[in-house]
Amino acid sequence: MIHTSGSLDTPWERVGPNFRGRFWKMLVASLMAHIFFTYGPAVLGLVQLLPALDFSGGEELVEIDLTALPVGPVAPVPQVPQPAEQPSESQSQDVPPPDESPAEPDAPAPPSDDPKPAAPDVPPDPTAPKQTVAFGDPVALAGEAGEIADSNANVRLFIFNEVIRKHPLGERIGELLRRTPQWRDFFGPSKIDPIFDIDKVLIAGPELRNSSQVVAVVQHSMGRERIKLAFDGLVARQGNWIDKTKLLAEARADRANRIFSAPNDSVVVVAPLALSEQVRKLGDKARFPASAQDVALTAYIITPANVAKGTGIQLPKSVKWARIDLRPLASGGALLKILAEDADAESAANHAILFEQLIRAATTIDPGKLRGGLGAMASLLGVKKQEYLKSVQFTNQGKEIHGSIEVTESQLTLAADFLAGYLPPQDLPPPKAEVPKSPPSLDAPPAEDAPPQPKPEQSPRAPDPESAEPTPSPDQSPEPAPPAESE
Repeated sequence: MIHTSGSLDTPWERVGPNFRGRFWKMLVASLMAHIFFTYGPAVLGLVQLLPALDFSGGEELVEIDLTALPVGPVAPVPQVPQPAEQPSESQSQDVPPPDESPAEPDAPAPPSDDPKPAAPDVPPDPTAPKQTVAFGDPVALAGEAGEIADSNANVRLFIFNEVIRKHPLGERIGELLRRTPQWRDFFGPSKIDPIFDIDKVLIAGPELRNSSQVVAVVQHSMGRERIKLAFDGLVARQGNWIDKTKLLAEARADRANRIFSAPNDSVVVVAPLALSEQVRKLGDKARFPASAQDVALTAYIITPANVAKGTGIQLPKSVKWARIDLRPLASGGALLKILAEDADAESAANHAILFEQLIRAATTIDPGKLRGGLGAMASLLGVKKQEYLKSVQFTNQGKEIHGSIEVTESQLTLAADFLAGYLPPQDLPPPKAEVPKSPPSLDAPPAEDAPPQPKPEQSPRAPDPESAEPTPSPDQSPEPAPPAESE
């Protein structure tokens, strides 16, 4: 556009005469803001590196120090042997110059003044006690002392009294055993302590309810003289000596005739009379092996349902056998483990649940569930449920049943209290049926010299007129009565 004034109409003149100055001020302010609030410092740092670049066309290489880069080596650098460190001036004065002769191999070190000989290989002691195998066969654990027992007996029981006596309740258990009728019938008069005088007991037989066919092998620490006194008591009560020198006798105990033998100074055997010949052949070798003293009782029972007949306990007939392992705990309690074999896996699973439920029910008392006044009184007094076992667990692995029962020391004490109230007192005399009648005392008067007992007077009654005899006159004396016939 051409103006009449003859001058050009520029954009600066259209927006006003002062727009040029304001534009440049705004541009400078915008650049300053972008420099300080964006990547301005980084750009300035790159601009400072421009003088270090050489844009000439020469082929001169630029050396870069790679060790200054913080990058590790890609491959492991082989170790280069470093030259030996030169000794300092102070050290060189004290150390003589090295010998330039060729190095000789190092001579062997001289033997020390106190040589330590190598420990000889000592063979293990075969008689040293080993850890008792869990669920071991009691007859096999008895060693040569158990050869008299039937290895196929339905009931095999091994009791380690030497372990029980170390338990906090060992003395209490001994008192309870002395009060059992079976112990009193065998060794009651001899005052033998079943825990502290006896170390081990092996029992084997077809059943425990009838002990007439049971074999018992006992290891003791009493000496031969005390055993002789115990046999004397059995013979005097009801028995006879077979060989007093060899301590071999026959006596009656627990309703059966048995043979008692002491083949050596530490073992006593009690067996049925049918095994008399085998018992006579026992000698000094009939001894128990040493034990690790880590188990209190181990048992093996075949067909537990048949063995439990007559005891009031009904066990499943499908259970073929059961093994029991009882061990004391350091806390004063005890751990009982059970292993049994059932007919199949399904029966084992069902019976494992049944056993656990029955044992829990038998060892748990909940007074609040009692009916009548006892339950009301228990609720009023705040008596809580009592469990007499710490833990009960039964599971199955295939057709095997695995059980574990743990009891605390306080629970064992409570069980001993219950048993003490059930057993007869310790000072109860032995049954009279087993004691022969004693001869009459010389101090007692004979029976014929005993004064006659007066007969009770009978009330007078009227005589029968038909059978009445004539009354004698006062002048006639009555005839003497005939003497009474002796019985």
